Amino acid sequence: MTRFRLLLLNEFKLARTALPIHAVSILQPALFYLLMSFVLVHATFDVNVVQPADEAGQRLVAAMREVGSPIGQPYINPVILSPDQVNDTPSRQVITIELRPATGVAPLHVE
Repeated sequence: MTRFRLLLLNEFKLARTALPIHAVSILQPALFYLLMSFVLVHATFDVNVVQPADEAGQRLVAAMREVGSPIGQPYINPVILSPDQVNDTPSRQVITIELRPATGVAPLHVE
């Protein structure tokens, strides 16, 4: 009987910490998710794209603008460059849109 009484007293002692532990276990993931969605998902990538001359290129640029993060913010920002601005851009990565037989491709040129 003494052992049962000690176990019961121990349970009541632990019951005082159960509520804060459960609150932390519920709130911590929610707070970290909000923090990560605010800090990590707001990144917008500037992508240098040579001015598209055809409909396939314009559709690609429109699709880039429509890409959004899970919280609705824009994710890709296509920076349209004219062909003579390609050599003057500080970035070394430029996407060109080229038409090849039966399909359009968008190779990434790295200098």
